[in-house]
Amino acid sequence: MKRLVAIALTLILCLSLCFFAAAEETDVYGKYEEPIKLTILSEDFKTGNTNYDANDPRRASATQNVWIDAYKDYLNIDVERQIAEDETALAALINTAMASGDLPDVIICNKAMFYTLVENGVLQDVRAAYEGYQQKRLVKDALDSLDMWDACTVDGQLLAVPCVNNFYNNTQILWIRQDWLDKVNLEAPRTLDEMIAVAQAFKDAKLGGEDTIGIAMTGTTSHNYDAILAAYGAIAGCWQPKEDGTYEYAYVSDTAREGLLKMQEIYEKGLVVPDMAVCDDKTVAEQIANGRAGMYYATGWHVVTDMKTSMVNDPEAVWTCVAAPSVDGERFKQWTNANCNTFTCVTTACKNPEAIFKMMELEQHMYTEPTDEEIPKYYADPDDAFLYWDLRIFRNFGRGDFDFYRSKLINEALNANLTVEEVAPVIKDFYAQCLKAKEGDRSMLGRLICQTEAYPLQNSLLEGGWLVPAYNGPLTETMSIYESTLLDDLRSAIAKVITGEDISVWEKAVQDWYANGGQTITDEVNEYYASQK
Repeated sequence: MKRLVAIALTLILCLSLCFFAAAEETDVYGKYEEPIKLTILSEDFKTGNTNYDANDPRRASATQNVWIDAYKDYLNIDVERQIAEDETALAALINTAMASGDLPDVIICNKAMFYTLVENGVLQDVRAAYEGYQQKRLVKDALDSLDMWDACTVDGQLLAVPCVNNFYNNTQILWIRQDWLDKVNLEAPRTLDEMIAVAQAFKDAKLGGEDTIGIAMTGTTSHNYDAILAAYGAIAGCWQPKEDGTYEYAYVSDTAREGLLKMQEIYEKGLVVPDMAVCDDKTVAEQIANGRAGMYYATGWHVVTDMKTSMVNDPEAVWTCVAAPSVDGERFKQWTNANCNTFTCVTTACKNPEAIFKMMELEQHMYTEPTDEEIPKYYADPDDAFLYWDLRIFRNFGRGDFDFYRSKLINEALNANLTVEEVAPVIKDFYAQCLKAKEGDRSMLGRLICQTEAYPLQNSLLEGGWLVPAYNGPLTETMSIYESTLLDDLRSAIAKVITGEDISVWEKAVQDWYANGGQTITDEVNEYYASQK
């Protein structure tokens, strides 16, 4: 019976992968018959995982590594990378290239540089290349799902490809100590008021010691009050549509006001640490790991990091997750701060604009359907999961829902009691960790909870729709001059209100924001969207 189930799941997996791979197996990447050369100018985009080693040709540098080899081996593309140390250096190289007329084929840059390239007329429309690229499949799914095309469209021309970080799994959910809930005989909260009551019960019972923290939270970084603002309909730091069809900045909206008052209530009750405004993610991680905190807002994958340490340190610690509490107990639209800040631009010098889509396709293949041989070479090295993965060129481009797809496969395999050898290569490592957790290895418990609880929950939340930042157009004239100063003043007022000052402080900051440039920016944003209709 087990064998039959395994065969059935294998067939299902094959069909699923066929869905992703509509092209012929023999020509899945659209390899060029003759080699082509592609020059790509960008920053290094190094991450904390980037570990160059001059003695290892697989990861010697940004210009010599397994991914440069992969573009050649799979696609017959000779990639020549031109690397800038930082944005300032990149801007200088771009200006030099435009002045000399010696343009690279592709430039990966920020929004301001993108519009400089647009104004100088050195970019080509890639819409035909994208729409005519017959091998696209994973790329099309990813790009269309991210829906950031307006950020790259100028006068009807598609002058860049948006680079948007994976955001489907970045929406915050509420993590709770289930063992603490059991001790105070309470259910997981569905409303903000219920969450406050649970946090108060944790604090009163001193379940984390004398300095128990009801809700671990920061003022500015990942684990902040965004979910509370979102419960009232405000997407923190973003532009959003109003009922009359115009757009407003979320931090100055009436919905933000309500969210700030609720956050103030939480602070005044002592359910967060007094210095919350200056806490960072590291501090919150320590609070979780040390067993001081009973709840915090985080993404699904955080259970593999912060909460993992908590459960290893405390054999009684059990974390579970629920949808971010709402005002009335009903699920609200999830939010994302996804935006397009990085642009892949094809210049007028490029003779093969479709090449970037072929390269993205290859990267997506390695992400979603690698073989047993490809995983250790391009994706997950046994000793360092990201040793080679972060060497790819289009690293800010990804299929946002793949983590949920992989979670689905893992849960199907767990329900069928499959062995590691019987599952798809793309889930083998994670599946092995889940099996270890089920056998009692608490260091792997976070992985199991992430795959079986967190990701299925986040995936279900997508059904309610998204609150997505509305404005992804060009920096307006006033934005480029005043935006950072205006935001600093707003954020300062928000912090003051949260920590106890009267709401009038925020109201005055809103008035000043409008008077000192915010109204002009609002008008410019609305003029832009009117021009796109």
